[in-house]
Amino acid sequence: MVSSRPAVVDPNLQASKSKKPKNFVAEKECQFCVNFLHISQNPKTRNGKKSNTFWDRVCEDYNKNKPICGIERLTRSLETKWGIIKYDVAKFCGCYNFVIALNESRSFQEDTLQKALELYKLKDLKHQSFTFISF
Repeated sequence: MVSSRPAVVDPNLQASKSKKPKNFVAEKECQFCVNFLHISQNPKTRNGKKSNTFWDRVCEDYNKNKPICGIERLTRSLETKWGIIKYDVAKFCGCYNFVIALNESRSFQEDTLQKALELYKLKDLKHQSFTFISF
């Protein structure tokens, strides 16, 4: 026989399930990219390490250097975020390398960066700017 009484739900249980960190904002995405590059380009930490060790180091570096009012992130959260933004980062790197290959009168690094940003926006289907960079 089915009870007509409503089920009792522990409010603390529901609250704990819904505690998900807020979304990244542009400043935090830029900081995350800096942390990723810092760890991935460090010769002591980039090669010969297991994936989870690498991501643990990225997470540790991010949480140690997080922006003001930033929240602590879990390793899995950062791995997932990288999966989302790596396409745009790779596309920008391609634009940057293309501009460098042109080597127009040995332009300054600032000019190269600006031209790469313009090329990225031109090639983007929605003509959006590359947002994972800070000056």
